[in-house]
Parts: sequence; C-alpha cells; structure tokens
Amino acid sequence: MPDRSRLFSVMRWGMTAAVAVALVAPPAMSDAAPGTAGIDAWIVSGRKGPIGAGVHSPDGDGQTLTKRVARGRTVTFTISAKRTGSGRSSVTFLGCAGAPGFAVTYRLPDGSVVTYDVTGSGYDYRQVDVGDVVRMKLSIDTTG
Repeated sequence: MPDRSRLFSVMRWGMTAAVAVALVAPPAMSDAAPGTAGIDAWIVSGRKGPIGAGVHSPDGDGQTLTKRVARGRTVTFTISAKRTGSGRSSVTFLGCAGAPGFAVTYRLPDGSVVTYDVTGSGYDYRQVDVGDVVRMKLSIDTTG
C-alpha cells in the first residue's frame, strides 16, 4: 500500500517545501531606549520540541521541525519568539499560505484567527520588551 501521508516542515527562517514561518524584529523603536532588536524562536508540536531555541541560522539549519501527517488529518505547531537584544521592538510573524493538498490557519493564543495577516504583510506583536515571549499556533489541515 502506498504511503498516503504528507510531509510538512516548519522552520523559522527561509523557505522549505511545505510551510515556512519567518520571524522579524526591526531595529528598536524610536520611542524606546537606544538598542538592538533580536529574536530567539522555537517550534513545538506534540512531544517534539522545542526545536530552534538558542539557534540563530539564516537558512533554518537546526530550526526545522518535520511532522508526517495522514490525509484528512491536522497537525498543530506552536511557534514562540523571545525578544533579545535591548530596547522595545515589534516581532512580526510572516508565513506561507496553504497550497494544493493542505490549508493553514494561524491563531493567536486567545484563539483569534490571523491567517490573512500572517500570509499577507505579516502579523505584528507591537511593543515587545526584551525577555518577553510571544506565541502563535499554526494548524495544517491536509486534504485528500
């Protein structure tokens, strides 16, 4: 019997064959103390993870979590980002939209759906202080 599952990889930076999520921290905001902005991000799904915590890679090396999911099923990832550096800044989640064979939904911790923002110009968490962690859930629904 052929393997009817689909392979999904979620990573912090860059693109991969299925779904990629980039997290961006612009320079510290002008109304904050002078400083630098940075992000430490990680991904968790089920008992896998956290993957990527403490890893800084321009191509996603060491920051990729891969899950195999059967057709007609859903897999969920929690993507977390911790502000590093100094000063106050925003954190932007920018992700891929669905494609033939799967649909994606991005949700805030309160359940609000922000898929159009994330797959458009990005969803901004504004005024994030150093040490604060922001999160988003990514659900991938497969189709037959």
